[in-house]
Amino acid sequence: MPSGRCLPPPWSIEEHNEACFIVKDATGQALGYFYHDDEPQRRSVNKLLTWMTIMKRALAIIFLIAQLDIAQAVEMGTMGPGSSTCAEFADKMRNNPEIVEPYFFTWAQGYMSGLNGSLPLTKQRDLAAKSIDEEQSFIREFCDQRPLVRYMRAVLVE
Repeated sequence: MPSGRCLPPPWSIEEHNEACFIVKDATGQALGYFYHDDEPQRRSVNKLLTWMTIMKRALAIIFLIAQLDIAQAVEMGTMGPGSSTCAEFADKMRNNPEIVEPYFFTWAQGYMSGLNGSLPLTKQRDLAAKSIDEEQSFIREFCDQRPLVRYMRAVLVE
């Protein structure tokens, strides 16, 4: 079975065979083997999970490892506005807030949604609990107080 990269470097999820995925780091070191079976009878006898559940768990592991060291995660694979520092965000906001804030916040919503999707329902954040204005205000205030921190960090704290 051909293996394909589901995530950008340095992490990957590779299909080992029809019943197994392997999470690997940038060096190719296997971090976890995830076995699945979508056929209900075999799954219950062998105590396996569905493909979707396995993929969610594999993604959750990758996110957890990445969050252990935010700075290292940024250097190794975070892309887009979230990898900018709060000072860079503030500087861009001064020049063109009507374009910059929606651009950064769209990234934030995608990042939060992706992170939520990798968690069990009981652990997910209610992304509609605050208005968009409240969330954007929190991120601006967080970044104003911490200019050297990555924008992504404000999204994670929010």
